[in-house]
Amino acid sequence: MGRSKASWQNSDEVLSYFCERVGAARLKYRRFLREGLSQGKRADLVGGGLIQSQEGGKEKEPEGEGFYDKRVLGETEFVKQILQRRQDIPKTRPLRMTWQELLEKVSQCSNVPTAELLSRTKRAPVARARSIVSYLAVRSLGMKTTQVAGLLNLTQPAVSRSLLRGEEILKESEEFGELLRKL
Repeated sequence: MGRSKASWQNSDEVLSYFCERVGAARLKYRRFLREGLSQGKRADLVGGGLIQSQEGGKEKEPEGEGFYDKRVLGETEFVKQILQRRQDIPKTRPLRMTWQELLEKVSQCSNVPTAELLSRTKRAPVARARSIVSYLAVRSLGMKTTQVAGLLNLTQPAVSRSLLRGEEILKESEEFGELLRKL
């Protein structure tokens, strides 16, 4: 609403969903929130809050019905599906290289110049290579998606989607699979 700023918050993007003019967007956003609050607690939006024991953060089901995770909003089956998918993500070993070295390796393997990896182009070969970079940077270099987004000149949601594509590309592609084994 313009009262405070947070580095992680992109208020311009949120307001753009409501109107192009900031003042009008804020009014529409305020109305949207008021209407949402008037709906009260909705059964389809309950969940969250995996009960973690104090002994080492082990997961356990809360008393009563339902399985919860504070990171996932939804009912028991949905939460379980999401947690299962997370466990299915293959663990890659940490890479012992810098961001720049990663860019150069992927650039060599994909025949996409490093400068193009950092550009905003949406050409398929560049997007494919950028997906690999996103995946390896987050999963193997331990970088945050917001950090990778800044370095690749993308939005954080674009990097999140990109790293999922990168995972699929690495599974299916012999050339990039070979790159991963060499790293």
